[in-house]
Amino acid sequence: MSGAETHAAHAPGERRLAPHWRLLPPTLAVAAALLEFTTLGRMFFPDTAAFVVHGWHAGFNIGFPTVNPAYPLLLDLLCLLLPVGARMTGLVVLQHAGVALIPWLVLRCGERLGRPRSGLLAALLVALHAPLSLFAQSAQTDSLFAFLLAWSTFEFVRALTDPDRRGGWRAGALAAGAMALRSSGIALVAAGLVALLVSHPWRERRLLLKFSFGFAVAFALVLAKNRFDYGRATLVDGDGIHFFCRVAGVERSLPRTPEVERLERAAAAGGMPSLFVPQAGWALHRLLQQHEYLSGTAADDLLREVALSALFADPWHSTTLTLQSMVRAVGPADVLNYTIGSSVDAASDQRHRERTRAAWSASPERMERALALLPPSTPSAEPGSRAVALLSHWAQASRRGGGAWVLVALVVAGLIGLVRRDPALLFCSGLPVAQLAASALGEVPFVGHFDPVVPATWLALLLAGAALFPHQMRTRFSSASHIPSPGSTPNAA
Repeated sequence: MSGAETHAAHAPGERRLAPHWRLLPPTLAVAAALLEFTTLGRMFFPDTAAFVVHGWHAGFNIGFPTVNPAYPLLLDLLCLLLPVGARMTGLVVLQHAGVALIPWLVLRCGERLGRPRSGLLAALLVALHAPLSLFAQSAQTDSLFAFLLAWSTFEFVRALTDPDRRGGWRAGALAAGAMALRSSGIALVAAGLVALLVSHPWRERRLLLKFSFGFAVAFALVLAKNRFDYGRATLVDGDGIHFFCRVAGVERSLPRTPEVERLERAAAAGGMPSLFVPQAGWALHRLLQQHEYLSGTAADDLLREVALSALFADPWHSTTLTLQSMVRAVGPADVLNYTIGSSVDAASDQRHRERTRAAWSASPERMERALALLPPSTPSAEPGSRAVALLSHWAQASRRGGGAWVLVALVVAGLIGLVRRDPALLFCSGLPVAQLAASALGEVPFVGHFDPVVPATWLALLLAGAALFPHQMRTRFSSASHIPSPGSTPNAA
């Protein structure tokens, strides 16, 4: 068929694009991955070293987990299956594969919803979003997290478009998997429940039950794993550290309580000039154990208590600061700076290694063990080469147009979904907002919090545009991309 779409529907309302258009977004993503893989080095941030030493292969008896269990399990599997020299390469290839699949999942969401052109345009924009593949190249969790978010979104859409609502449990299980990777994966659960409860609560009751069941079963397995390994059936110990880092970096004030005075004593004993230094939670956690003789868990509980009291002392002020953090996360950013782990030359490679070692100065033995288990590799391209220059410009362009308009547009898309009782649009617009809010509340503000939800963001905005202006979007998109109008199904924008 010569047109942009085929009419063989595999689900009610599904419309598929012609094969060459379907293959374009993942092909672009694979080409970007190959360019980075053959140009940049492969190494990890200090956080990845923490994941390594919490795995079984590291041989440390760690009674205080500071990470969610999914990534240590993955690294343990790589250590089990691959020789030392192939582990970092295997990890990077695996993450690049996930990133390359994201545009395909986005495109399939559009096809399943009967909006193939919106799905195609969203998939192309996702394929050209550099930070996702840069995170994969530097072996951070962000790229895998983005893949789980996109996969869960697709399963949610597939269940919505299935008359029997089959597969809803997979979307819920993947939501639990995302939480096992990063706690802010709770956004998936929130977006799914709100979308189903607000849209058509009775008509979607089977999907709501299956989504909830899939999440509950998978999440119970995560808690059982933590109970077996660490003696506590919690998602992650260490949330107090992150909460306090956020309060110290954003709130900049603490209520006068005995708990705060205890923190000040520990800080003074350890030579900390203030409680409001960068990453204060990590330093205070160590000092509370050294000078207040608390266990790791008790120190984390104390930090959480102080942080929450600061958050609730002035709820309006905290809400304002959280919104400001969310706006900062969607704004323009120096992509290569916050994905510096991928490096672009030997000098930045060396700076990264020094930064990593400095972050682990209090436990050099663990750092050396992490480097031995998952050794990085140096860049293969020469500084100033055309490939490096191309990647640098491409990375900067990916975040150049961001700003507060993104959040406003997502809210408008959510309102459109609410008025139309459209659970798919509610889910796709609610996921980025919930993810940004969860990250802004529980962690230090970081522009990289937005990148994992870029796929859902573009899909939500284009679905909302297709719902509001179906004829205009079809005409403009067709004339710009030379895709002929299908001539049937008026709402297939």
